[in-house]
Amino acid sequence: MRKNIFNKIKETQINCYDEIAKIYNYFSVQKNEWLGTYPCSIENYINKESFFFQWKYRDTATSTHEFLETIGIINNNSINTDMDSMLCYFEFVVNMIYLLKKNIKYSFVRNTLQTINIIIDNIETILEKLNYSFEVNNGDFFVVEKDNKSMAISELYPELGEK
Repeated sequence: MRKNIFNKIKETQINCYDEIAKIYNYFSVQKNEWLGTYPCSIENYINKESFFFQWKYRDTATSTHEFLETIGIINNNSINTDMDSMLCYFEFVVNMIYLLKKNIKYSFVRNTLQTINIIIDNIETILEKLNYSFEVNNGDFFVVEKDNKSMAISELYPELGEK
C-alpha cells in the first residue's frame, strides 16, 4: 500500500550529524540583523554582548565555544555527533536563546526572530520524534525523556489529559 507524505515524514529517522549541522548553521554561522550593531550569528552576539558571562553555569569558560569544548560536545573544532552530544548541544542552544531573550533590551529584528523560531521548532520536532521534551526548572531548560507509562495512559485515555 502506498504511503502518503504525511505518513512518510513521521517515519523518518533522525540523523544526528544532519540535525546538529542544521542547528549549528542557524545558531553559529548564519548572520542575523541586530539593532545598533553589525550582522552576526546568534552565538557571536551572545558572546559579543557579554551575555554568556551572566550565565550561572558557564563555570570558568569565557565563551560559548570554550564551554562546549569543556563539556565534550566539541573536540578538535568539530561537534560530536552521537545522540547524547546532540541532546546536550540542543539543551545548550535553547538555554542560550533563553539567556539572550532575558537580556536583550529591544524587540528582535524580524529575520533574527525567524531564525530563533526555526531553531526552537526544529529542536522540539526532533525531541518529539525521539520521545524527549524540555523540562523547565528555575528558568533552566533540560532535555528529559518522556515518561512512557504516562504517554501510554494518555494515548489510551485522552480524556484524562483534558482540562
